[in-house]
Amino acid sequence: MELSNIGYYWLDSWILANIIQLATQDFCRRYLTRTNDPCGRQYDQMTHIRANCLLILCNRLIMMLRKQIANQLEQFKLNGGFTEALTAERLVYRTELSTQSDAPTCLFLYK
Repeated sequence: MELSNIGYYWLDSWILANIIQLATQDFCRRYLTRTNDPCGRQYDQMTHIRANCLLILCNRLIMMLRKQIANQLEQFKLNGGFTEALTAERLVYRTELSTQSDAPTCLFLYK
């Protein structure tokens, strides 16, 4: 599978989400067992700092995704969706077929 066919892998939001996932897994593996640090206070402070860093990254990801969704909505309003594009292409194709086959022009008008 070519990388150019997998466009979402290159999105900043996708990359940040993967970083958060890996960091969360590492955080859980390291800090959710109290066997790592015999001194509980230092352990709690380090856990708090790292957890806050992950929460900040999560908030940034949420902001990025909101902007991405708003941009996609604006593009949908301006350009339409996939179905509209397919319908337009189909109508152009049918018009070309009818002009190539010298079909008579329909003069029936709706009242």
